[in-house]
Amino acid sequence: MGPARNEDPINILSLDGGGIRGVSELVILHDIMLAIKERDKLEYLPKPCDYFDLIAGTSTGGLVAIMLGRLKMTTTEALDEYDNFAKNIFSFRNRRVDVKIKFGDKALQRAVESIVSKRGSDDIMLDPHGSSERCKTFVCAMPTLNQGDPILFRSYDIEGYPFRTCKIWEAARATSAAPHYFKQMSIKSDLDTVEYFIDAAIGCNNPAAVALKEASEIFNKSRRIGCIVSLGTGTKSKNLEQSSMLIKYGIRLFNLLKESTCDTETVHRRFKSDFTDFPHTYFRFNVPGGAEDISLGEWRKIPMLKAMTTRYLEVAAKEEVLKAADVLRKHDSEGITLGQACDFDKGQLILSDRVACPRGVSSRLFTGRREVLERLGEVFHSRPAGSGPRREFLMYGMGGVGKTQIALKFGETHADNFKHMFWVDATDSITLDQSFASIGLEVMGPQAGSGGRGTTKQVLNWLSKSKDEWFIVFDSCDDLSVLDDYVPNADRGNILYTSRDNSLRQRLPRGAEMEISELKEDEAITLFLKAARQPPEARENRKLAKPIVTELGCLPLAIDQAGSYCFMTNTALDKYEVMFREQKREILRETRFEGANSRNSTVYASFDVSYNAIRALARGQKHSLLGRDASSAIRILNLICFYHYQGIMGEIFQRAAVARHRRNRGRRTWAIPLGSGEVSIEPLVQVKDNGKWDNSRWKAGMQLLERLSLVKKDDMGNFTMHVLAHGWARDRMDKTDARQQALDARTLLYDSLPSSKYPDDLIYNRKVMPHLMACQEIEERNPRDDIESFFNYKAATPLIQAGQFNEAEVVLKRALALNADEMDGDGYPSNSVQTMEFLAELYEEQARFGEAEPLRLQVLERTQAQYSDLAESTIEAKKALAELYQLLDPDKAEAYYEQVVDALEQKYAHNLGHIDVVRARKRLAYWKASEAGEEIPLQEWEELYHMAVEEYGAYSRLAMGYKGNIARSLMNDGRFAEAEDLLVELYKYNRNSYGQDHPETAQSMCDSAEILVYQGLYVLAEWFAGVAFIIFKRVLGETHPKAVRALSLSGMAIAGAGHYEEAARRLRQCLELARNSACPLEKKIKEYEEHLQQAEEQEQETAVMQSQFRWNVLLTRKKRGAQFDDILETFRERWGFSSVEENDFLGRLPMDHDMEALFDGSLPMDHDTEVILDGSANELPREVLDA
Repeated sequence: MGPARNEDPINILSLDGGGIRGVSELVILHDIMLAIKERDKLEYLPKPCDYFDLIAGTSTGGLVAIMLGRLKMTTTEALDEYDNFAKNIFSFRNRRVDVKIKFGDKALQRAVESIVSKRGSDDIMLDPHGSSERCKTFVCAMPTLNQGDPILFRSYDIEGYPFRTCKIWEAARATSAAPHYFKQMSIKSDLDTVEYFIDAAIGCNNPAAVALKEASEIFNKSRRIGCIVSLGTGTKSKNLEQSSMLIKYGIRLFNLLKESTCDTETVHRRFKSDFTDFPHTYFRFNVPGGAEDISLGEWRKIPMLKAMTTRYLEVAAKEEVLKAADVLRKHDSEGITLGQACDFDKGQLILSDRVACPRGVSSRLFTGRREVLERLGEVFHSRPAGSGPRREFLMYGMGGVGKTQIALKFGETHADNFKHMFWVDATDSITLDQSFASIGLEVMGPQAGSGGRGTTKQVLNWLSKSKDEWFIVFDSCDDLSVLDDYVPNADRGNILYTSRDNSLRQRLPRGAEMEISELKEDEAITLFLKAARQPPEARENRKLAKPIVTELGCLPLAIDQAGSYCFMTNTALDKYEVMFREQKREILRETRFEGANSRNSTVYASFDVSYNAIRALARGQKHSLLGRDASSAIRILNLICFYHYQGIMGEIFQRAAVARHRRNRGRRTWAIPLGSGEVSIEPLVQVKDNGKWDNSRWKAGMQLLERLSLVKKDDMGNFTMHVLAHGWARDRMDKTDARQQALDARTLLYDSLPSSKYPDDLIYNRKVMPHLMACQEIEERNPRDDIESFFNYKAATPLIQAGQFNEAEVVLKRALALNADEMDGDGYPSNSVQTMEFLAELYEEQARFGEAEPLRLQVLERTQAQYSDLAESTIEAKKALAELYQLLDPDKAEAYYEQVVDALEQKYAHNLGHIDVVRARKRLAYWKASEAGEEIPLQEWEELYHMAVEEYGAYSRLAMGYKGNIARSLMNDGRFAEAEDLLVELYKYNRNSYGQDHPETAQSMCDSAEILVYQGLYVLAEWFAGVAFIIFKRVLGETHPKAVRALSLSGMAIAGAGHYEEAARRLRQCLELARNSACPLEKKIKEYEEHLQQAEEQEQETAVMQSQFRWNVLLTRKKRGAQFDDILETFRERWGFSSVEENDFLGRLPMDHDMEALFDGSLPMDHDTEVILDGSANELPREVLDA
């Protein structure tokens, strides 16, 4: 069907490194191109650059990528050139003094320059037509300093790309500079700095993952993936000699892991798992044994490699080659997009055959459990959609027994029984809300919100009303106290629970549960041998495995890990049994495990075997790179076991490292120490010369932990520990070490918490909340009160952001109690002043002004005692008092505002145009104008906004706040459309930064409701104001001024829509709350009384109300069709179609058939109505005019 077009799915070609073995990749790709030629009946051999959108390569794969992508060769041309330059490059050994380098780099340079010259191509790697050409190319190289992520030398330009002048031969030299074979390559960047590179074989020998990430960034993330073709340079078996001594395991494991750093199969296994449910999307071709006994430079073996590859293509890979060729030529796609492929969310959703990508698949080693699966099949058999009653079943048993794997397997085998299948992590309320947020996004789209309890309620409502047959797995629901609020309230659907706690069965019908016990011995033996990659049917193997699985208690988790250890370290089965028994006896002797469940001890012993392998490396190879990596792995393991076991982020370490570095550079040099000696974690938080985190030890340590199955990496780049491994990692430490590691974990986390409130910081605070809550439960406290006070102070920000005001008040008061002195032990001002400011701010947010005032006065007193009147701290203290007294004492407010202006004018006497001076002057002027009832001109707000953008950035809180002022000024001028655009932007900013259920977001909804009222879109206004009231009521209390305002707006909106009786009820409630408020609301009370009087005058006009409301529905649908449809279900529920939680707030309106039809959109508008709504009629219908 020919080359692809711009709108077609994206195809990616990834080429592994491997020296002269790269010829195998060209032979494979040549076969694919021949298949396309034959099937499309072409007269010419097609070029790969016409079928692939992105070609990526490492080392020799990079040379191939340049020939095929940048130089646009056919595979025939590339094979000819490959033969020539392989001989020229590798046939002449380096004759220089540096005998560590095998081959001369000049030969490679000349070879590449010759190829470029013959093609008549520009010699710059950046293609002058790169942005318009379909095929883009990059090659990977690794900087010799700060090795971590590879550097990409591209044929196309991107923003900030520093190597635009790099030549093709330079990129080729850099990507192929394998240590000991070629010298490192120096390349001058566009910034006029010289950087040195080696090939990226270490860490990126298979560039498929890098290519996928790059594709998602340079193409639209919504573009579908056609296929990813990953070509290897041959596999090589990994063997270790047997030894019964643990230290020798470490030595031999070093050689294995040294080779594994260049491993290409890890990426392949990940991709194979990720794309399991998207057949014909990912293709991997790699000749078995193609790398055996062939070093990178043995060019004379090229004919042998070609012959091996040809045999592989004729037999093992024949069908796959034809499938890949068909996807490329037909531009097929399984539907997955680049964005989805880079952001798999396996932690939340599984196996939705029509709706969503699955959480994942059950283990390929899954064994036995036939009785359990048959029982589940009987309970959840196929039935008509929407049938009742609800079917529930509980699988309970100890941790590690395989409950989760059984649930996954059942989902695979019975997917056709259900339209929707969801996975919910029921560990606690936080993970439950996170799971329901993902479900909401899947079934309802963006209207589901951004998470929190509000989204959970929406999902539960959707599930309760859905007529489809759905199935939910509540996994790890061990805390039954939180489960009731998350089970759908409807007698339909299907729920499977997994739990360690069998008390849940008391809530279920008799017989709706099953205890999941250990595997049967025969099943356990089979599972172990599968994990150890040993033939499970061999009688001798089964004989040797029997005592091992007996020692492991036939627990799947322990068996899987033990078998993996045997395979990875090439440990003989009889040797492992002896080693494990020694470990088990040692553990049972240790008093530190007295409190552990005896049935869990076998799991702990299995984890210990893997841990001791890492420790052997750390001690036996402590002067090597691998020994350092093993030490990093131990340090990381000792820390992350004190966080939540899911969502473990490198960002915690990155932020902590940068914060500690900045603190050490400033006046305050008491950066909290992180352990000492061998247990010090300082190496994990080192920074580079440029002040950025050096993540090399984190990455290396986590890679080792992942290889030994102690952690698992998800597709977000974060890590997860099995809950048993998580507990084991803590329990294995003695009390002294555990205290120190717990303290270090807290220190690191609190150091990572940002003080600023930029969007990225707010998002981080939301992500880190589960880890913060885990650290809050740690009993160990820092012996220095000032440090412990600092911890509590830092914890308050994310708690407030999450709307947990009571918890924030507790930690702030604790911080004050711990550090009440005015000076700390180092002679610097105490953190107590900042804590008092923070607590006062919290009280003000809750409208507890009487409690805030003495704190603000005390802050001012302390700052004046320590600093001058022109100091920033003193000025800020006075400004805060002025803002507080706006409500409490206008005269004092004006006095403090004037003091602030005087101080800033003195401070910036040389620059009175400074933003702080301008803002202070305007603030005083605005305050006086407000007191006089005058409006602030729009130009004033715009000037302040632009100054804030220039000083702090467009997305700073200050700039966004001024944007809200601009919107309100536009609204007062009658420029509603412009105002609404700004308010929508502000709403999205607050929702994304704070979450849907935060007062900042609710405030944006109130502002939106007000402008909708002005535009006559009352039904939408009522929805925004109503939701805002519910949020304010829950977080701040119903007498808070913000809550009262929201209730007033909802009353005004519902009155405008014609429902006067309900409007009057709400406005009476509004007045009652305002009069009971602790805040002085006299002006507002008078305004609310006027609104109530107007509503009561119309309260009896029921007939007019019906028609007026009906008309507003039509008007709203016409002007805001999509927005109206998004919340249609919410309106149907609120106006009497079903019961709702907030019955005391939400009104009811009886509707006739025509009214329902209006909501459904099934009642068409007549011509007169259309004309009126289009604005081409001069008058409204008489019934509306009468209203």
